[in-house]
Amino acid sequence: MISERTLKNIAIKDLKTFCTDYKVPGRDVKTQASSTVLKYGKYRDLFENELTKDKPVFDAEELDEFLFNYLYYVKHDVHYIYQFTSDLNVLQMDGEAIANHFYENHILQYNQSLIDWDEANRNIIDLCTIRSEFGDQGYVRTLNLLLKVGVVSHDELGMTNFFCGLKLNFETGILVIKCYSDQMKDYSKSRNAQSMNVVDIVLNSIQGSAFECLGITVNELNEENAQSVIYKLYAELSSEAEAFLDKEMGIGPEQQIHQFLQNLKVSKSNDDYDDYVEQIKAVVYQDISKKIGSARFKSGWVFKFRFREGDHSKASSSADKRQAVYSCKAFWQLKELIHGIEKLEDGGFHWNMNNIAGDEEFVDVRMESKNGTLIVYYYLVTKSKRKEKEEYVLQKISGHL
Repeated sequence: MISERTLKNIAIKDLKTFCTDYKVPGRDVKTQASSTVLKYGKYRDLFENELTKDKPVFDAEELDEFLFNYLYYVKHDVHYIYQFTSDLNVLQMDGEAIANHFYENHILQYNQSLIDWDEANRNIIDLCTIRSEFGDQGYVRTLNLLLKVGVVSHDELGMTNFFCGLKLNFETGILVIKCYSDQMKDYSKSRNAQSMNVVDIVLNSIQGSAFECLGITVNELNEENAQSVIYKLYAELSSEAEAFLDKEMGIGPEQQIHQFLQNLKVSKSNDDYDDYVEQIKAVVYQDISKKIGSARFKSGWVFKFRFREGDHSKASSSADKRQAVYSCKAFWQLKELIHGIEKLEDGGFHWNMNNIAGDEEFVDVRMESKNGTLIVYYYLVTKSKRKEKEEYVLQKISGHL
């Protein structure tokens, strides 16, 4: 049965919500305790008792689905993006074929229920379960692996299982290592400073003998590719926003700008004439953006960016409130410079998933290029429907690789 060390990864309010959704009898009384730590034991007992009933209000499969969604998707707020190749032709395998392949190679955790998972395994990397996603033709598209990397000590909760997620998308060749940032810090503190970090441990493991049957070779994006992806996402959203602001400005103000320059006796034949027009328009754009706010942008907006020019780092950011940077003077001052370099070290993006202004279904992420890796940070506000949001972000990234 699921342990307290595993349940401690899930917020008490979310355990309570699960029980409320399924109308578990006596849930409030049965989970009362004098401390948060003791409550986890109460919830574990509640789950065990419910599943022993002849007619439980939820079954083992429903509890397993809740646990996997939380431990694989909701919990992990930092994702490390790589590319990979595989010797295994997974894209030609249906559900039966992939199950047989794992069984023949003595990997028995395919579709393993987390309720029945034995956490007594003492391997450095403990494979808890493997889940598949299938394409329209019924062949495997993605493998999702949940790994237990170790145990960390939490100041309030005590010993807690430390899980990482590993996504292998065979259609795009993208590999994602997913972790919870706070636990990564606790894990690093508990280990010798000379030890490998958790990402390196997972990378070595997936390419090692334990997963030899997958034939995985991992490739870093390298710094230039990672920074190029961030820039392209920045340019995509910014160009849409600029077109919208231009439409909002209308024809009249642009005519007035030309008239203003003519009054200053600046000829259209002047090499810098177009630059002067764009600089004045930028001031108008800033004013419009301040007045309309962020909610009017259809696809979303950029809320943070950082780039390096030579030895100097320049940035503009509204990251605290994650509002559009288009009302910031620095955005317009640095815009052409960024387009010339076509690389960004850091970018923050708000995407409306249905391309509707003010969309309630949105995702906020920050991306960073670091040591040849593209790192994606998910904000807490994106907690709901995390699977769909992750797929959306990965689709955006893969489109620019």
